[in-house]
Amino acid sequence: MQGKPRQGKARQGKARQGEARQNKTRQVKANKGKPTQCTRYDKAGLSMAWQSRKDTVRYGKILPEVTEYYNGKPVNKAKQNQKFSPKRLFKEIFLPSGYPHSVTTDYLAYQFWDTVQALASSLTGVLSTAAILKGAGVGNQEATVLSAALSWILKDGVGMIGRIIFAWCYGTCLDSDSKRWRLMADLLNDVSFFVDLLAGFLPQSYFVFIVCMSTLMRTIVGVSGGATRMAIIRHQARRENLADVAAKDGSQETLVGLISLALSIITLPLVESNKHLVWILFTILTAIHLTANYKAVTVLEFDVFNENRLKIVAKEFTKSGRILRKKEANSRENQQLFCFESKNRYYGCSLKKIEEFESKKTVKYAVGGCNAIIAYNEKEGGAIFNKDITVKELLLAAFRLEFEILGSTKFDATEFAEKLKRNGWSLDSHLLLMDEYSFED
Repeated sequence: MQGKPRQGKARQGKARQGEARQNKTRQVKANKGKPTQCTRYDKAGLSMAWQSRKDTVRYGKILPEVTEYYNGKPVNKAKQNQKFSPKRLFKEIFLPSGYPHSVTTDYLAYQFWDTVQALASSLTGVLSTAAILKGAGVGNQEATVLSAALSWILKDGVGMIGRIIFAWCYGTCLDSDSKRWRLMADLLNDVSFFVDLLAGFLPQSYFVFIVCMSTLMRTIVGVSGGATRMAIIRHQARRENLADVAAKDGSQETLVGLISLALSIITLPLVESNKHLVWILFTILTAIHLTANYKAVTVLEFDVFNENRLKIVAKEFTKSGRILRKKEANSRENQQLFCFESKNRYYGCSLKKIEEFESKKTVKYAVGGCNAIIAYNEKEGGAIFNKDITVKELLLAAFRLEFEILGSTKFDATEFAEKLKRNGWSLDSHLLLMDEYSFED
């Protein structure tokens, strides 16, 4: 008896819900094609809105009227709605996110010449590999698998030992003079390919010695080339995007490798049996490789001081009172890439080294509360820095050393630092070759 009223109330509730749905449907049909918008506000005071068009209801925050930018350019709504763009896809795959604003202005020019040199080097490498395989006994019925395997193991072992020794001896100076080391590495790379080609044309008795020498050269190329590449990538990354720039550089290199493989499949069968064509092609590719490398290095505009750029800027300031901009200083540095001089600046050296300077003059130089002890004569100079000195103060102390050697006494550290910044130089890091000595008052 008690269940019947409850069932009646349930039926009445369902009837009311059905009537409400019918009223809502009639209202939507009445407003069909006429957008209706209502606005309310949330707890934070942000305007909320719902808008009905036909039978669709949307809720969301009303955005202020602003101009939207992507990569520094106004967003084109029509292009944004496009489903596929080959140009955009290519940029996303091979260029760093945010290009060109996320990298330096010299990025595109450097990557172009780097791509050209990589392609030439890859094709030359195919010729040298063919010569090595021929020298190892491929195609020779008298050659044994064991002798070829032992030769290969020996050359790899020599290369590993050479890599360790070279990194131990020169690892600290690779990024301080990355332009010069990059050129030297690529020159040595071409020499190693030349030696490999000789292996295919000389008697078998010379094969092991030749391939060991070429492998040793290439391990040096690998260490120096990899280290200088990281220095260049660090320079190119403007938004702390070092990993992205490095990854996209690797993608570009892989693409070049694929193109090289395709070209090698076409060219190698045509020239392999003709020694003259092999050497002609090697000469042409080597010339392209070295030229492209020089072009790639000379378009770089480092804004961080190494010893060469610091000397160039200090000398010009002493001469004319003018601070060179980074483009001009890098251009002058490029003119000295093939000028080698003995080491004559010692940063972070020991007190014993400072005492060893002949006809020396020692100055205790204070800047920003920290100081450095510098000593010099007409030909060389050295500095040991306070253990708490900042990068900016260290660079100013290094400039003070240069000015003392050049005979200039006018040096206002604060004013000089401001001039450097105004002309595009960074005082937040440096590429000076440093030893690990310091002092404490």
